[in-house]
Amino acid sequence: MKALGIVIAIHDDLVGLACTIYSIKTALTSTTQPVKICIVITPETSSRKVNYIAEYYGIDKLTLVVSRAKSGVYHAYNHGSTLLYKNCSHIIFLGGFDCLYVLPKLPINKTLICRSYLPKRRRIHHLHKSFSRTIFNNCHQSIFYEASFIIANSYDPKYAILADFLLNLKLYKSTSYSFSMLVTSRHDDYAGISKSNYDLNFWNDYSKNLSLLGYNPIQAYASKLIHNLLRLAIKVYRAIKSES
Repeated sequence: MKALGIVIAIHDDLVGLACTIYSIKTALTSTTQPVKICIVITPETSSRKVNYIAEYYGIDKLTLVVSRAKSGVYHAYNHGSTLLYKNCSHIIFLGGFDCLYVLPKLPINKTLICRSYLPKRRRIHHLHKSFSRTIFNNCHQSIFYEASFIIANSYDPKYAILADFLLNLKLYKSTSYSFSMLVTSRHDDYAGISKSNYDLNFWNDYSKNLSLLGYNPIQAYASKLIHNLLRLAIKVYRAIKSES
């Protein structure tokens, strides 16, 4: 039996990674299919931190692909998919939508299912050329599939990532879709999954070891504040430029 390949891209977002790994482990508890996971990290992300999370959830033989500044995260995505391609029947991508624009072309007779915000027009055009059918699933599952399928697979929106993963897992196994790809992004600070709703032991253990892993909460807060201020400055600049 060929494995299910999963490529995850993170940008020093360990909370999102922990939620994603939890979703994967939960979704695959009832299947005997082997799973191969490749995590794409940036040079700023500590591989030690990533391995700590993976080991906590019992994931063995984790492949780490570092996205260097020279090649960028897109090259790392392609490299990750190449590593998994030979041994995996399907590859599911978890991460930012931009990865779709640079992935190697897949067979044009395949259906692509995207769980993400609607991309820019040029990217839509690129995907329509690359695939026979593209579904942009921007409003969860309610407007794209038959009502009976939705009812049979209804879920609590609080568990957005887990539910989307489970649904797409069923889609890729279904004969109705020859290929499916899940792209998901965090909806809030905890990726749509509240810390109190799943594995408190993980968060307690992780908090105790943050100092050992080199985590600095003040530095993290400052980085987030600077990032938000830069985004605000760009918005103001664009607004002024459009009025002039």
